[in-house]
Amino acid sequence: MAHELNFNSAGKASMAYAGETPWHGLGQQLTPDAPLDVWTREAGLDWEVKKGAIAYEVRDEENNPVRMQTVPARWALYRSDTGAPLSVMSSNYHITQPRAVMEFFRDLTEGGDFKMETAGVLRNGSTYWALAKAEDSFDVGGGDVVLPYLLLATSCDGSMSNTAQFTTTRVVCNNTLSLAVANKTGQIRVPHSTQFNAEKFKAELGLCADTWSQFKTSATSLSKRKVSKEEAARYFLDVFYGDEAESIDVEAKRPMIELVTKIYLDGVGQRAKTAQGTAWGLLNAVTRFADHERKAASRDTRLQSAWFGAGARLKRDALTQAMAMV
Repeated sequence: MAHELNFNSAGKASMAYAGETPWHGLGQQLTPDAPLDVWTREAGLDWEVKKGAIAYEVRDEENNPVRMQTVPARWALYRSDTGAPLSVMSSNYHITQPRAVMEFFRDLTEGGDFKMETAGVLRNGSTYWALAKAEDSFDVGGGDVVLPYLLLATSCDGSMSNTAQFTTTRVVCNNTLSLAVANKTGQIRVPHSTQFNAEKFKAELGLCADTWSQFKTSATSLSKRKVSKEEAARYFLDVFYGDEAESIDVEAKRPMIELVTKIYLDGVGQRAKTAQGTAWGLLNAVTRFADHERKAASRDTRLQSAWFGAGARLKRDALTQAMAMV
């Protein structure tokens, strides 16, 4: 059984998708026009986060129980359907309910601008998200097509703010990449110290057209920027080692660098003219590594990393380093 993915009492993974099996290969397949309520149920998002008082047992000198005492200003968060504990939070923590993540997409999908692609629950319910595809694909060149998506994710254990970000998927290899939005960090984030406001999120995401337009220009520039063997070696060192890269011998053998170099030279999608010996190819070698090749305990832990964790940070660094070359 997967380490991060949630399963219901019937043994079904709490994840759903439409169309072809997604790159992470998890969940129940739905029809593209399935109602949002069906999505909510099949993705395992049809429950609420509840909160209850935290109590402990006070004991006397002989260790006999005397009375129950509650912890002030702290609450235990738990699932309404199973009663399973999720986290312990302070009284000023604002919960974003799983259903609210799906409702965020209701007018976007009903208006025809987006179509639901995948949604689900990780880590027993402490992280949940939904992903919708925009109807505006882009060909970098020669059939190297990239699709735009909108991702909304949150948690109820303090590990993640309410987070919205635009992401892309390169069709030829299913590599994913986050795009910079508004504040250039790649995400719009609202902490749980404030109430989740879906309309405010949507207003900030009004930069969608500009963001996607900028990415198209950037991808084209990267695909035309030819790189030498030496530049490729230095790029990978900069991405994987950051500030330490300058003191590292380019010729020294490092398994991770050797793997990503192999992906760059002959990985899935790297035979496309847009990727052969280009900065676009360098970027996609790293995204391929983060999404598909990096060691992970399971497919769902890989998904968690690629979208929200170390893999996502690695890909953002890769994009920054690649753009510095053009």
